[in-house]
Amino acid sequence: GRTWHFSGKGLPTSRLTSALWMNPNNHQHLMVFYDYLYQSTDGGKTWQRKGTSLENQYVHIMAADPTKPNIIFAGTRGGPFDLYRSPDGGVTWKTQLQGFSSKQRQEVRTIVTDARTPGTIYVGIGSDGVYKSVDYGVTWSAINSGLTSSSVMCLVIHPLDPNRIYAGTHAGVFQSRDGGASWSFMGLERCSVGSLAFSHTHPPQLYATADSLVLSHTRDDTAVFRSSNALYRIEQP
Repeated sequence: GRTWHFSGKGLPTSRLTSALWMNPNNHQHLMVFYDYLYQSTDGGKTWQRKGTSLENQYVHIMAADPTKPNIIFAGTRGGPFDLYRSPDGGVTWKTQLQGFSSKQRQEVRTIVTDARTPGTIYVGIGSDGVYKSVDYGVTWSAINSGLTSSSVMCLVIHPLDPNRIYAGTHAGVFQSRDGGASWSFMGLERCSVGSLAFSHTHPPQLYATADSLVLSHTRDDTAVFRSSNALYRIEQP
């Protein structure tokens, strides 16, 4: 990250990129969203526009299933809750809400695909918890048992164990060891956790960013450490 250069041949120059996705199985394959979906197969050197526009929708989060990268998911912001699904690489889009709560429509905050388990996708909703699909996003089920904060900001899957999932919420970090069937509190209880990421070390270390400098207590065999810039490292048991 010491130096940067523009890599946008084929992209519109008058608009801002709203979402970016890189295929974890092929780093030459990238997708970005403007008004349309654009795809690159050469590491971002050149881009091609795909399909139709999601009119009057601001796409702020996007993901695809690495085993079937033509199946793409897009979440919107600034309007009614909508999750869009494209089965054909962005050529066509359809709202995909089967299984979601009908009591209110909320913003999709995060979309995570399980690279080790084909067809499994997790979605975090602004005030309705976590939803899971095991059929490439055709149907969804709420998986919120033990998740005491329903405002989910981010999700991440453990790189060595796909059953271990971590959720950043407005009330700290929660973990699941059974693919989302149940959740338990992990740490940073008075923090709004905006992002989670694993290191490439062995064993992997989980890091969290938060908008508060209040440090959670140590809980069981999980220790939480604070840095001076609101970046936290959470040691794994």
